[in-house]
Amino acid sequence: MHSSSASTSSTLRGWEFDYINVDEAAYVVNKIAIDTLRGRLIGINKTTGKPRFGLLTMTTTPKGA
Repeated sequence: MHSSSASTSSTLRGWEFDYINVDEAAYVVNKIAIDTLRGRLIGINKTTGKPRFGLLTMTTTPKGA
């Protein structure tokens, strides 16, 4: 018996996510840049119709160090 990928994907375990890491975030001076990235994270998987988790991390060192 052969099943379609759409029906198989609905029975798979696990979770799906989008991940963005902003390195040297202290040098990002425009808030709109971060807001734009945030808008790209949470959405729907077009194949399964299930929601995606969004994770945004920001790392940096002190400016001038």
